[in-house]
Amino acid sequence: MSTELPYTSYAEYENTLIEQARKEALEKWKEVELRQRLATAYQSFGFSSNAEFIKALGGVVRAGGKGKGKGKGKPPAGAPKKKGPKKGKRVRLTPEIIAKIRELSALGKGVSEITRTLGISAPSVYKVTKNKS
Repeated sequence: MSTELPYTSYAEYENTLIEQARKEALEKWKEVELRQRLATAYQSFGFSSNAEFIKALGGVVRAGGKGKGKGKGKPPAGAPKKKGPKKGKRVRLTPEIIAKIRELSALGKGVSEITRTLGISAPSVYKVTKNKS
């Protein structure tokens, strides 16, 4: 029954312990340093207090809709308004568009291809193809 020791000498064992202690101390120092930098981060962004900085960050997250929480809600006061064209603008189904939908459908075109070609929504295509009258 031969058991191999992981170390060949006490000096090797001691060096391993010292190296592990150094790594742990370095990790703890990184945590301390990070906490110190976070505690004063508000100053580098021009805020007068940490609470004001956190409130502004919360407003950015809510306005962007990327954070966890209650979902869409009223944007904070002073948040920039969205610009650009409204998405999902309603397209009226004129007799010409209805005829074109039926024509493309009869040619065997899929719903997604018809929507891309005519710039209308899939439910509009389904509505027209469902009612063949």
